[in-house]
Amino acid sequence: MRALNDYPIELPYRAVVPWPVVYTQTLQQDWMDTVYRVEQWLECQVGPHYQRWVWSMWSLHQTDLCSVSFLRDPDRILFLIRWGGQ
Repeated sequence: MRALNDYPIELPYRAVVPWPVVYTQTLQQDWMDTVYRVEQWLECQVGPHYQRWVWSMWSLHQTDLCSVSFLRDPDRILFLIRWGGQ
């Protein structure tokens, strides 16, 4: 089971974007693949989890939004450019 809880780690620069929508062959949203795609992109483009980025678990009541905190502001901006306009 996968959890997006990185508490108590919090980094200074937060970005909130829509989750990318990935569907299975039966046209149901595939949350596992969605999370995997975002994590893989973050690992490749930003750097190691827990060092350069963490899932940001603030009081988010909209399940269609993804929240990530970053160590550096340029990484936050890159994430917003890549995932924010979807």
